Amino acid sequence: MVAFRNARIRFRLFTVWMLTRHPKFKPLYAADVVSHDLIQQAHHLADAGYYVPAAMLARAAVESRVTKLARLSPGWSGKASRNTTNTVVYLTHQGFLTIAQKNTFSKRWERVCSICHGATGNRAFCLKTMRQIEQICSHFDELAANAMRSGEARGDDLPTYPELAMEA
Repeated sequence: MVAFRNARIRFRLFTVWMLTRHPKFKPLYAADVVSHDLIQQAHHLADAGYYVPAAMLARAAVESRVTKLARLSPGWSGKASRNTTNTVVYLTHQGFLTIAQKNTFSKRWERVCSICHGATGNRAFCLKTMRQIEQICSHFDELAANAMRSGEARGDDLPTYPELAMEA
């Protein structure tokens, strides 16, 4: 069961990474090539129980001109260290990457979707993105459950994040 849980964590990490590579999100995440080092770091993050790939953290830092990268501690948030940007990145208690932007009118920090930058209220992602992630994850859960039931695969045999990344 531990191997199955790890495979599921890796798949959720891959799902978030895959969503950032979707053509719709190219303006936000323009880099097409993810280096081997970043994939390795993302794999270690998944093993540690975090759903967010290092590649996504790095892209968010560079392309959103974020001055503070997320610390690997749950629930951290903080203001940007310079006045040149109004964006910060932090991890929620579930381990999801979250972006906060300062509202120019109210001067208050508001959370935005780390995928499409839409308003989220108090969630890590906007509802549309969450639905996409849930659909893909539930589909994977069904496939994995069927494979386990039929005895075709043990938890160790389920695809890992690097294997899935290479297929994408």
